[in-house]
Amino acid sequence: ANLGIGTLIASGKVGNPDYEKAERHLKLAADAGNMTARHYLAVLMLQGHSKEGDVQAGLRILVASAMKGHQVSIEELAKYYLDPEHKDRVRQMGMRWLVSLGRMGHHRACRELVQRYSKGVDVAPDPFEAIAWLEKGAEAGDVAAQFQLAIQYTLGRLSPLDNARARQWFKKAAQKG
Repeated sequence: ANLGIGTLIASGKVGNPDYEKAERHLKLAADAGNMTARHYLAVLMLQGHSKEGDVQAGLRILVASAMKGHQVSIEELAKYYLDPEHKDRVRQMGMRWLVSLGRMGHHRACRELVQRYSKGVDVAPDPFEAIAWLEKGAEAGDVAAQFQLAIQYTLGRLSPLDNARARQWFKKAAQKG
């Protein structure tokens, strides 16, 4: 109940946002072991809405949750560290979190990794790595990735020309819509 109350109060869906009150409810839920509450509490800290914690405290909470496999926390860490305002060294940390998320088959992470490796954003351009992430997303059921992979095998741009594999991925994409 504290998670729901805390998120409602913070969002302003029940009046003006009251971050102090939201933080109290989220802290109770987080202390009871609720990973989602820990995530929202950390986000309040990152956004500067926390009375008790600062950005570093929020990052520590997210890292602890991410180390336990909490995908939303891993996604938040990747987003935070990949912010273009950060220095290269910090963005490399974001890439590590993004790769971790991609390994879990997270569709958006796989798509972003394809883009980054295709264009050389925060990594050296690597078409083979881009195709590997496209394939990972396709295998995880991402219809857009399945279709794009089929196109790549048809055109042979980032991968060798392979009509049999292209048909396989076109068929899988079509079956899902």
